[in-house]
Amino acid sequence: MRSRARLIAGAAAGALLAVLCIASPQSAAAQAIESGSLAELDPWAVGAIAREQALQRDIWGQSDPSTLSLLFDRLTPNIGSPAGARMARQALLSPATAPAGDTIVAARKRYEALARLGLADEIVSMVSGSGEAKRDPGIVLYATQADLARGRLNDACRRAATIETDAPPPFVLRLRALCAAAAGEKDAADLAMEVARASGANDPWFATVIATLTGAPPARAAVARYDTSLNASASLTAKLRAPPQNALLNASAFALAMVARDENAVPALRAQAAAKAFRQGTITPMVARAAARGEAGQRTAGQLSIVVGEAEAAANPYAQVIAIEGALKRAKPHGEFVAMARLFASEIASAPTDPGAAIAATTFTRAALATGDYATAQRWRQAADSVASSPNLLSILDVALAMSRDDAASAHFVADRRIELAGPAGARLASRDLQALATLGLPIGQAAEDFVRRTPAAVGRKPDPALMAQLVAAATRRAAGEVAIHAALALGGGAEELDTADLLIILAALREVGLGDAARAVAIEAVIGGQAR
Repeated sequence: MRSRARLIAGAAAGALLAVLCIASPQSAAAQAIESGSLAELDPWAVGAIAREQALQRDIWGQSDPSTLSLLFDRLTPNIGSPAGARMARQALLSPATAPAGDTIVAARKRYEALARLGLADEIVSMVSGSGEAKRDPGIVLYATQADLARGRLNDACRRAATIETDAPPPFVLRLRALCAAAAGEKDAADLAMEVARASGANDPWFATVIATLTGAPPARAAVARYDTSLNASASLTAKLRAPPQNALLNASAFALAMVARDENAVPALRAQAAAKAFRQGTITPMVARAAARGEAGQRTAGQLSIVVGEAEAAANPYAQVIAIEGALKRAKPHGEFVAMARLFASEIASAPTDPGAAIAATTFTRAALATGDYATAQRWRQAADSVASSPNLLSILDVALAMSRDDAASAHFVADRRIELAGPAGARLASRDLQALATLGLPIGQAAEDFVRRTPAAVGRKPDPALMAQLVAAATRRAAGEVAIHAALALGGGAEELDTADLLIILAALREVGLGDAARAVAIEAVIGGQAR
């Protein structure tokens, strides 16, 4: 096993030969999701991810549960790097063997992290597959919140009824009141609120919502709150008006998804929530576009509604290609570009690539690369040769395509082409791209190796040194799950912003623990995120 010092020294130096020494074989095929009776499966053994995307089952095998608890606490829905966010989700959603030791606290933290990320459908699916998760009050709380986020108040009420503790948390006490009020049971709702008050869970705002639902609204109507799934559910159930300003300022990921799905919400508020939720990855393109249509034609329509309206109103496929390309070009920074690419992924994949549409070929190549649709990216790259395109831009995309295909045969050619077209002004970025290519294990050729040795790579944002040290230590222990999450945190706003030395450390660490596909996605983000516009 390579030492921590070797990992750091090799990548930080930026020397090509050291980088190649660090690189390790790419990940093995994702393991199948475990099957069996519910009683056999613990909360770690279940997942909610496509079989081919799941990480290896032993990703937590070299981790300490207490360390994982602290690490899971650091995850938020606002990971700026799309590749990092995808990687963190893969780790959390993959079925795995539980780490050694007392793991129930860490298991709860896993589900809590999923709740913070807004992955409601996934939580419900995972809890339904594990008998142990169904019996744990802490995990059931997150599943109940997920029910609310999915707009399933009745399911949340039924699930909350199964939580048996000596001192139910305030969430459960208030939810019981909401359940009774929504069912038209005033006496039961009043009793539930009294129990909540007696237990120290009094909330004057929530009390006014319950009073509104039971037919005794206060003289001054309550204003909606979207800071938690429970408050958002109560607000939507009581049809409260939204605050006139900054209604979604402190909205949780669950709450944003709830408002985005609510057909009765004010169109502008729903579209705003959909834009935020889609950027966080908690709703599908279908839900986002449905919310956008509700705001279509309004004078104050937001960007999401405008671009969806323009694309869907296009007179023919070629006009639609132009509309989508325009939306992609306006989407900055790279994280916004990726969200826009996901929004129109089906159109990008199905659009004709003949000369009439090839004007968008370079933009669509980048979009398909960003979403991981490498076959579509290759098709659009071929179309780019039929129209006038920037040779330097094409050389950048070709490096990313070589990464996507793990294409050793073309790596030498694309490396030389990247150097030739970068020029003195782009030499540092070209050096970074080629070092990333080499770190993925692709042979870049002697000329490119010489270029890298004599050309300093691009400098950029330096992640927290302590975080990077933890990443390397986890890689040394082959703690794949920890590496994935540490890497996601280190990527920050995007791989394209990172200092080259730190980028190479991340790529090497991912490959060291068998996460080669994730390393490729990070490298591609670095290459196309800041240049190929």
